Amino acid sequence: MQNAGRECFIFSACSFLKMPKTHLRISDILSHLTKEKFLFALLAVILAILLVRPILVMRDGKTERIAWLWIWSKIQVSFVNSVTGRLVEIKCYPLWKFSHFSARTDSETEAYYTGGKYQWNEVLKRERTSSLAYCSIKGVTICTPVECFSTREGCLSIKLLWP
Repeated sequence: MQNAGRECFIFSACSFLKMPKTHLRISDILSHLTKEKFLFALLAVILAILLVRPILVMRDGKTERIAWLWIWSKIQVSFVNSVTGRLVEIKCYPLWKFSHFSARTDSETEAYYTGGKYQWNEVLKRERTSSLAYCSIKGVTICTPVECFSTREGCLSIKLLWP
C-alpha cells in the first residue's frame, strides 16, 4: 500500500488511462498505458514537433519573449521606408525556415530596393532564412497571430529556434 493517501494531481491523465486517483508514479502510469494509447501519445508528440515552431523575438538585442507558432502562421513585418516615407509590408511563414516571402509597397519604394532591375516578389519568394532583423528610425512592427512587437528608432529581430 505504498500509494495509500497519494492523490493523482494529473487528473486528466488518470481518467484517460482509467487509473485509480491514488497513482502518481510514472511507473504506475506506464504500466496502465496500452500500446494504442502509447502510439496515440507518440503521434501527438511527433505532430507537435512537425507543426509547431518556437520563435525568439528580440528588441534591440535583448530577448523579448519566445512565441510558439504553427507552421501555417503568417508573420508580417511593417515599417516606413525612411527615404521614400512609404509603408513597406513583408509577409512570410515559419516552415523549416522563414520562407514564402512577399512584399507590398508602392512602385517608387520597390524601385528604391531593387534599382528597378527585377521584380521584388519574384526574388523574395525564393528566400529562406532562419532569422530576420529589421531596424528603422521611423519604427518597425513584427506581427504574429499571437502578438505584435514594435519599436521606434531601434531594431526588432526574430529567430527560428527549431528546426
